[in-house]
Amino acid sequence: EAVREQLRKALPDYMVPAAFVVLEALPLTVNGKLDRHALPEPEGEFSGDYIAPQTEMEKILCEIWQEVLGVEQVGILDNFFELGGHSLLVMRVISRLQQQNLVMSASQLFSTPSLAALAKLIVKESVDDARLFKAPPNLIPADCVALTPQMLPLVDLNVGEIEQLVAQIPGGVGNIQDIYPLGPLQQGILFHHTLDPENDPYVLSAFLKIPDLHQVQAFIDGLDFLIKRHDVLRTSIHWEGVRKPVQIVRKQVGLAVLTTTIEQQQNPLVYLQEYSESEGRQMDLRSGPLLRVIVASQGDSAERYVLLQWHHIISDHVAFEVIQKELKLYSQGLQQQLLTPVQYREFIAHSLHQEKANDAEQYFTNMLSDVSEPSLPFNLINVQGKGNDITEFSEAFPAPLGEELRAIAKNIQISPAAIFHAGWARVMAACSGKDDVVFGTVMSGRLQGTSGVEQALGVFINTLPIRVKLAGANAQSLVQQVQTSLLDSLPYEQASLSMAQRCSSLSNGMPLFSSVFNYRHSGSGGIEMGKAGLQAQSFTVEFLKRQERTNYPLSLSVDDFGDAFQITVKGIADIATERVIEYMQGAMKGLVEALRESSSARLDSRELLPESERQQLLHTWNDTEAEVPLEYCLHELFAEQADRFPKKTALVCDGISLSYGELNR
Repeated sequence: EAVREQLRKALPDYMVPAAFVVLEALPLTVNGKLDRHALPEPEGEFSGDYIAPQTEMEKILCEIWQEVLGVEQVGILDNFFELGGHSLLVMRVISRLQQQNLVMSASQLFSTPSLAALAKLIVKESVDDARLFKAPPNLIPADCVALTPQMLPLVDLNVGEIEQLVAQIPGGVGNIQDIYPLGPLQQGILFHHTLDPENDPYVLSAFLKIPDLHQVQAFIDGLDFLIKRHDVLRTSIHWEGVRKPVQIVRKQVGLAVLTTTIEQQQNPLVYLQEYSESEGRQMDLRSGPLLRVIVASQGDSAERYVLLQWHHIISDHVAFEVIQKELKLYSQGLQQQLLTPVQYREFIAHSLHQEKANDAEQYFTNMLSDVSEPSLPFNLINVQGKGNDITEFSEAFPAPLGEELRAIAKNIQISPAAIFHAGWARVMAACSGKDDVVFGTVMSGRLQGTSGVEQALGVFINTLPIRVKLAGANAQSLVQQVQTSLLDSLPYEQASLSMAQRCSSLSNGMPLFSSVFNYRHSGSGGIEMGKAGLQAQSFTVEFLKRQERTNYPLSLSVDDFGDAFQITVKGIADIATERVIEYMQGAMKGLVEALRESSSARLDSRELLPESERQQLLHTWNDTEAEVPLEYCLHELFAEQADRFPKKTALVCDGISLSYGELNR
């Protein structure tokens, strides 16, 4: 216990060993390296034996973990992440605690994942009920005939602004349910929309096939049900005539359903893709719902091809999965099982509260104040793209490498997300020629304690900078650095990206980064609209393709399915996206090998490029061998070259250049 107490002075709780084993010598492999497999299992009370909860808080946590993690028995020595926990499940734990008026932050669970230690923190924090944030209520009466500023506690609008907004809504005041500001990412999405509304990079598409018209109607009925249920699906965005953009929730909207006919010789998927790249790139954000359906028929076939489009300003990846789950329950007549939906205003109110409570500007100033150069892989600098020249390449992450990565992550108590972030940092360093890189990381946005947020619709995600210093780092120090940065950023996950960029030393207009990394936990099987489609009682949907765009010239997403990973790279046409995936796999392979070996060697000594590309770079492209006439001296050959190309540059030094002719004289 004395050793453990001493370690606590230098290490976070989750890194303090739960057990100690005394050895005469460490077991080694034939190569003289540590043989981890030969290490004995710890014995005694820390051997993994079940210890039942004792305190009331331990009992509450055990019950919540059992429910959320789907395990039969949880003891006080168990680790949340070793039992299969991840960020999406962290949301559920926070939500379940809030239902009992108990408070726990996501940072606490990530940094203190053992149940016994966490239970003590919750008891301590839950004494202060002021931490249980309550959003101010919507003060617009049901029979409202005239809106006043006092009815809108979440937004500062004067009478003139309200009048202009009311004039833009069909049905006027009687059709307005609520008005509130935009969230951080919504502000950025609106900015890119206004740059070129006819080529909006954030109109998203799903291409579907449904067996017949009757099932199409059942599918549309399901969408209508969701529109009535969720306020964000009845929302429109307004920025004209107001000081700051707002979103207006309407009481009633009509889903736009368009029909079209495909010629017999045309490929239906190609036809709908061409539509999505032309007229389908436009969506008027001032006219809700920001969702539409295009139904296409072909000849005498009963099948219908459907293009479902929505705007990213109302939905993120988690929200899309929630929609699929609720559609299935609706189709089975089980909508009564659905909980009362969390209104998006709750999240907006909480974000405004967090903005006042947290000093995000100081946090990002500490991180970025000495950053004077952007991190630009492949010298890509334009971050205001329209998404029309983006190519995409996806590949399953090698299963054996993925399994080893999970095992190592569990052993060293570092999240797989942190290891993948570290891998992307290595790729960014190689592609930008820097050992101190900044790139965007997509934050969940759902970890701030809004009750029921895991089942809410809306845009919760946010892109914020993460800085990684690779100079002299070994594998262990690199992943620990990244893990610490990710945990430290959690309280600020709804900060404004533009504010964060202003905290750097970059000149105005210069982007801080041009690449984005997105690690997300994705559902698999059953109700997910994946390759198998959405099998529902009243309709069957075959998923053909999903199309997402971005304004960034390079992005990498890692989908964590729980038992497998998939990597997707999106890049402008000039970038070979399949090569970027090769770089990433090379970076991850080197990182996992170094972690496995507990190597203290610097990571820059490990190769990043795949062997085929190394051979091409070092040998194929560098094959400059040529026969030289033996009867001439070197200076004579140089003079001959100078005579042939007297004006070509031969030497550059400190900004001064000399041609071959000048150098020869």
